[in-house]
Amino acid sequence: PSPLARARQRATMAMTTTMTMSAFASRVSLAGASASRATTASNERRAMRCGPMRATSRARVSSSFAATTRARGDGGVDGVIRAFACARVRGQAMTRGAFAREDGETDAAEERRRRVARAPPRFSSTSSRATGAVDELKEVLNQSISAMTTVTPPFYSEGVIEDSETLSDYEVDALVTDDAVFNAEMSWLAFNWRVLAMAADESVPIFERLRFVAISARNLDEFFAKRVGAIKRQDAAGVENLVKRRGRSVWTPALTLQNVATEVERQVDVQAALLENHIVPALREHDIRLEHYSELSEDVQKELAKYFEEQIEPVLDPRAIDPCHPFPFLGSLSLSIAVEIEDAFKQEKFAIVSVPAPLDRWIRVHKDSSGDDVQRFIPLEQVIEANMEKLFKGCNIVATHVFRVTRNADIERNEDEAEDLLEMMADEVRERRFASFVRLEVQDTMPSYIRDKLVDSLDGITQTDVITVPHRAPLGFGSIDSLPVDFGMDVSLIYPHWAPRTHPRLEQVRGDERSIFAAIRDGDILVHHPYVSFATSTQAFIEEASRDPNVLSIKSTLYRTSNNSPIVNALIKAAENGKQVAVLVELKARFDEARNVGFAQRLETAGCNVAYGVKGVKTHSKASLVVRREGSKLVKYVHIGTGNYNPSTAGIYTDFGLFSCDEEMGNDVVNLFKFLMGHHYQERFSKLIVAPLRMQAEFVEMIEREAQNALEGKPASIIMKMNGLDDPTITAALYRASQAGVKIHL
Repeated sequence: PSPLARARQRATMAMTTTMTMSAFASRVSLAGASASRATTASNERRAMRCGPMRATSRARVSSSFAATTRARGDGGVDGVIRAFACARVRGQAMTRGAFAREDGETDAAEERRRRVARAPPRFSSTSSRATGAVDELKEVLNQSISAMTTVTPPFYSEGVIEDSETLSDYEVDALVTDDAVFNAEMSWLAFNWRVLAMAADESVPIFERLRFVAISARNLDEFFAKRVGAIKRQDAAGVENLVKRRGRSVWTPALTLQNVATEVERQVDVQAALLENHIVPALREHDIRLEHYSELSEDVQKELAKYFEEQIEPVLDPRAIDPCHPFPFLGSLSLSIAVEIEDAFKQEKFAIVSVPAPLDRWIRVHKDSSGDDVQRFIPLEQVIEANMEKLFKGCNIVATHVFRVTRNADIERNEDEAEDLLEMMADEVRERRFASFVRLEVQDTMPSYIRDKLVDSLDGITQTDVITVPHRAPLGFGSIDSLPVDFGMDVSLIYPHWAPRTHPRLEQVRGDERSIFAAIRDGDILVHHPYVSFATSTQAFIEEASRDPNVLSIKSTLYRTSNNSPIVNALIKAAENGKQVAVLVELKARFDEARNVGFAQRLETAGCNVAYGVKGVKTHSKASLVVRREGSKLVKYVHIGTGNYNPSTAGIYTDFGLFSCDEEMGNDVVNLFKFLMGHHYQERFSKLIVAPLRMQAEFVEMIEREAQNALEGKPASIIMKMNGLDDPTITAALYRASQAGVKIHL
């Protein structure tokens, strides 16, 4: 066999073992334990981990926090995990205990207690029995937040093997297929821990930390709608279909959902702790307060009651739930309030009040009589809860409970049977509004019988899909950065303002008679967004092409763009100016389907030739082709980029774009659009690598070439910049190249 083949045969776990031991050692040493105890700690973790537990196993937890905190000194991070789990269970159980009927308690006494319980308590408001457990949970959460500044994620991923001794038994091919080594969903959640770690970083401006909490929450919203929705579809299709495609080492959908739920509850606990114990107190120092309704003065409550009657109540649609009134429609990511009612005949009733999405989630509380300059905000749902009796006059409001639902966005489609992809996607967008539910978020103060009632009423929801959020935080963290804060002169709250710069080569043609095409003729131009301005590079390229009388045609791909897109407007203007315009609008861009359907229709109306993508795949290519007459020649100018033609995200995300009039590259892009817009088939191109035809194979060839160079003693290295890496073939090739001695930077 060749040297490379022999390297493959003797490949065990060199790269993986080194990386895993390093990561494991950093986590264990963080809590004072040595890396040499990695295996012992791992075995202990598997034996003693207790959560955070799901509802079915919480009753089995009997370990005291004192015991687990003692273990923390010996078990490193494992002790923190056990302490976190047990303290969370005890804290929630104690809190819920305040809402359950006690032995010998009368109906009237229970009702009085539930009236008090209508406003979710803070830590200090819990019963004396619960205070100790809650404080202990608070301590553990604070320790995990502190750990995040050094090690992320702060907890071992549920169900994932991390100790090097176990991993060293794996062959490379098994490494990239076994869910216990790498599971795409758990890996994605580990990435979201890194987003949340930014919120824990005290060097980040405080309002930006709030934004990172919100971003991590919105990430989870999309994760459930898309990825958990897909897992539920797998579950419905049956395990054998999954095993046939990926092998026996794959987790069952049920196990994946269980591990995801455990990991997500850890994240929401830390999100809530960050808000309550770190970010909200820091905002108070800047005179920005997130208030609770019960803490407001009587005058302010009266003012909010008037605001409720004038601005909120007319929009509300309170729904009784009984045989004559079915469970109401609940939109995805919508907030609702479950209401326990006692009518005039002392009969127990149940109702749902949806929190209207068009209304602002955060209400600015006007200054009270003190006349201070404090900015106060209160969530909309608390104002509705406080005025609930106005919606059910003649009834006694026993208790209210806020909850939030998420629907499945992974709708099955059959493109082979679609006569019109545009119509099919428009139907899918409508269908998604009524898709089954994939998540129910409730606060930990919600009684189990109300939670069970909701589970029974929501199609697709099981107990595993119920995510319990600590009562000290509002449901739907993702909207918390929409607070209408007036920053005034306090620039320390946010990142300093900065503006992107125009590329030096393009700066030379601004305000000059020379065009952007002249700059490209002088040589290829590489732009790096967001540092290089999108407006003066990519956007200017399309806009100038739409106006230039020498430009004959423009072709472009659109995956995601902004609402009032200057790119779309420029393409429409080009068509109106008599140019030949062809656009591939990818209708299957997740969550942008409706917007892209609208863009496609606008472009068609303007006279552009529009295609809707390639059947069976998504078109992620970002490419534009401008054909310009220059004397007796037609010159092809191209832009190829990694980022969307979206000026909004181009100011945030890091992406590259290349402008060129290279003849070979121009011909490649011409053939690419023939492939995208027609029936042209071409497997190999001169300078482009095109998926799904050749990209994976050519990447593997390049990786193996570096491995061969390393075995022959030649310089060998690989640098890869990517959004994500979960392709088994590419990953296995990288493992083998590393074992051959290639230096790899990802």
